[in-house]
Amino acid sequence: MVPEIKLSSSCLRLLLWLALAPPITGFGAPLITEFMASNGSGLADEDGEFSDWIEIHNPDSTPISLTGYHLTDDAANLDKWTFPAVTLNPAAYLVVFASGKNRADPAGRLHTDFQLSAEGEYLALVAPDGVTVVSAFAPSYPPQFENVSFGLGEPESSPVWSFFSTPTPGAPNASGTRAGPIFGAVERNPPQPVTGPLTITASVRPANDPVATVKLYYRRMFAAETMVAMTDDGTGGDATAGDGIWTAIIPGAAFAPGEMTRWRFVAGDTTGTETKEPAYRDPLDSHQYFGTVAQDAGVQTALPVFHWFTSNPGGAGTDAGSRGAVYYDGEFYDNVLFSLHGQSTAGFTKKSYNIDFNRTQRFRWSTNAPRESGIDLLTNWADKSKVRHVLAYEVMRESGVAAHLANTVRVQQNGIFFSTADFVERGNEDYLDRAGLNKNGALYKVYANTLNKSAGDTGTSGVEKKTRKTENNSDLQALIDGLALTGTALNNYLYDNIDIPRCINMLAANSVIRNIDMHRKNWYIYRDTGRSEEWAILPWDLDLSQGRTWNTQYTYFDNGLYTDGYVITGDAIRLVAELFAAPATRAMIMRRIRTLTDRFLQPPPAPGKPENELYYERRLNEQS
Repeated sequence: MVPEIKLSSSCLRLLLWLALAPPITGFGAPLITEFMASNGSGLADEDGEFSDWIEIHNPDSTPISLTGYHLTDDAANLDKWTFPAVTLNPAAYLVVFASGKNRADPAGRLHTDFQLSAEGEYLALVAPDGVTVVSAFAPSYPPQFENVSFGLGEPESSPVWSFFSTPTPGAPNASGTRAGPIFGAVERNPPQPVTGPLTITASVRPANDPVATVKLYYRRMFAAETMVAMTDDGTGGDATAGDGIWTAIIPGAAFAPGEMTRWRFVAGDTTGTETKEPAYRDPLDSHQYFGTVAQDAGVQTALPVFHWFTSNPGGAGTDAGSRGAVYYDGEFYDNVLFSLHGQSTAGFTKKSYNIDFNRTQRFRWSTNAPRESGIDLLTNWADKSKVRHVLAYEVMRESGVAAHLANTVRVQQNGIFFSTADFVERGNEDYLDRAGLNKNGALYKVYANTLNKSAGDTGTSGVEKKTRKTENNSDLQALIDGLALTGTALNNYLYDNIDIPRCINMLAANSVIRNIDMHRKNWYIYRDTGRSEEWAILPWDLDLSQGRTWNTQYTYFDNGLYTDGYVITGDAIRLVAELFAAPATRAMIMRRIRTLTDRFLQPPPAPGKPENELYYERRLNEQS
């Protein structure tokens, strides 16, 4: 007879710990005992930057040489980063920054060539042979939170994996918040359903103790939640019993065309410790639910469809704003903030909105652009053509100007047609980087400033600093002071401090699209800080262009198409006025206007020449 073997609860917990925790290969084996994957304001590196970090501990009573050991975040590349000749004394701790800076000077701070993902990923310490994994979080560590570390609570006594709101890099860990079950892959963005039912799965594994329950909470639109117990026993839609993939089915009654259905998970272990997914730790900067939108056959359009869900539509038209959800291009975003955007358009029936996405769900609006913390949804209500704003930015970009990405979308609000509107990229570090500029440069959005010292303009008046916000505006004040010079001194200042080619190109393109709305507002001033230190004007708010105007009788709603005048635009701004006034730079602008006119504003085609060879004719046909 085979004897029955019974494990004590402490023994079982130790086995579970060994499944997650760094495997110990014997005496003299170092351990990863703590790490931080979202360092916002904790331990700074030697550059003053808050990089991710990993703590290595020697639990032995004799020194350990780390020479040739490796750290990696890729199970397929175990020797990704290699330790130099460093020794870890008995009971000592070593902090390695996971910054991507790749520094391996044994006399200095150590930096890996990779960074850690706050969403959770593989992390391992590997022996010098490049094969033996000494200490690992596999397949991944749990999702992490800003300024909270994860590690082994009181490693010399009880092996409990915990979160630490007070991290201790380079020192023994105290007791933290016990980690509950760990979520792996969960159903986040399933294919858009026609109707339900919808099978939802979640991979869950233990951190310290066995998983006891996994629950799914779902809701249709803004109705109350319904709870469904998930299973991992091969029943109720579950594919394989005991594989750690839990399953539940959201019934068809929870879906309707064009409406959203949301869900979240809660997993508990045998001690009652629970983990939520999404974690929803910050109600102002995290998502509470995953979700989807049922297909609506009644929506027939060639435009991308932007689904907006809100229980407070009126609140979105205020400065304080209101929260809701978004579904776009196959991805769902929860707890998104909508607030009023713009000055003149605030009085329109169809307004413009700021849309701010959470740190936990950045917005993907184009496969050709990085994810964004926010976008602007700008009204085109006053533009009868519905294409001017987007085409103006396109002509700017095609001319080589570092202009925003923009495209027109159809907006559905709570499942009903709301408007057409224009997505426009936000002015921030992401925009600068995407446009090929210096993401560390200074970017100011101008609301009421002409860079004219004699008119009372200062570095702090009528501008909003969009980047480098921890600094003051002394650089902009220095620009205004420099532009107040005259004669040879001013000419020298312009050539020494202004990015002449970039400004020439921008002003020429601005004239070609006949943008009449760049004066005391509606433009950016940008400095290539830390590099050339030169300034340039960049475009913003191009809706009053390509034949549109504003007048006191019809304001924005003049239906006329104006084609005359405005070769010189923006000269209310002192920098622009001086570039147009100086003979050399004026000649450059005029020559560039000529080349851009030949490209974008061609004369009517000769008999037999297709209209599609003309820029505007082709683009208007494509957008009709």
